[in-house]
Amino acid sequence: MTSPLPAFMTAYLHALNKSLKVIILCSVWLGVSIPLLFALFFFSTSRLRRQPIFIFNVVSICIGITMGLLNIQILVPSLVEPLVPVDRHSVLAYTFFSASAPILVESILMFRLFAVFPYRQTPKIIFFSIFIPLGLLKAGRLGNLIEFMVTFSGLIRNATTTEEMGELSLRHTGPKVEWFLQVVDNSFASVLFLWRLNLNNSLFPTGTAASAQPRSYSSRIRTLFWIAVSNFIFPVIVSITLLALYFREGDYLKCLMFLISNAYIEIIGVLMATVWSASTHWQGSESHPPNSFPVARFDGNGASGIPTSKTHWEASNARPSTSFPVVRFDGDGLSIPTAKAIQPSPREDIYGTLDSSDPFGIYRPSTKESA
Repeated sequence: MTSPLPAFMTAYLHALNKSLKVIILCSVWLGVSIPLLFALFFFSTSRLRRQPIFIFNVVSICIGITMGLLNIQILVPSLVEPLVPVDRHSVLAYTFFSASAPILVESILMFRLFAVFPYRQTPKIIFFSIFIPLGLLKAGRLGNLIEFMVTFSGLIRNATTTEEMGELSLRHTGPKVEWFLQVVDNSFASVLFLWRLNLNNSLFPTGTAASAQPRSYSSRIRTLFWIAVSNFIFPVIVSITLLALYFREGDYLKCLMFLISNAYIEIIGVLMATVWSASTHWQGSESHPPNSFPVARFDGNGASGIPTSKTHWEASNARPSTSFPVVRFDGDGLSIPTAKAIQPSPREDIYGTLDSSDPFGIYRPSTKESA
């Protein structure tokens, strides 16, 4: 049965249906990204905002917002004025951001490997045998992206619609090479990450430390599991799915919508890993509430004095923190010595203890637990 509509109207409605699906998807992810950016600044401290991992999170979210705005800028005018050619420069800019976003986000994940393989504590041959292949994989993906962008800019010179440009992009070998390298890159990183955590007994603790603080280990296991799933394992599954979609169906619209969702999920996954790391330390601090008030001690002779206040850092051999003078009773009466200068305990923020071996301020699992 033939359609009662003219051929050009049928083609327009078909293109309109595809464009509306992409616009709705981009609007949803854009609506998620903007509140996340404000929440990231609202719930962070001034000290945390100076950490590289925080800056990279902000950059990745800004890239996601830029992708959403560019996509809407490209597709909305084509709906209002379908006879006007699509802006070629906007398409190239959007293609570059959507293709480079996974590379940038997964480069941020290398800092988590720096946290579990610190330079000063890892043998040099092991350190370089890990990060040189990862660096070469990132360089190969970047070179493939540059070659694809140069070739793609020449292919779309005569194209007038976004659908035609999308079909031309899938004819190039660049996307397939990128998805394959992404599988190798993330598989290598995820195996190293989980292997190192198992060596540190972070996933399967044994001995007295495991029985001493089961709650701490339970929260840490959950945190490390979700970090590994969201930051390493999930991108591997996404890349394999993209390869299967392309070779089985070759549908441009399905691949495009999956690519858009993949970029935003990776961005949010890196951000959630930061939140999960923070929640582990917040829960740990809540289980050991600090006592900031001096406590008087009494013995058989009366009050023996007012010792300094204790905090949950005392078990790590940190000096007690108090600004009150110590009052003691002796045979001659009251003795009130001057307050001593206080040495602060090792600073611990949401990423763990910040020391010289962790210059990036990233949470690094350890087998040592506070008493």
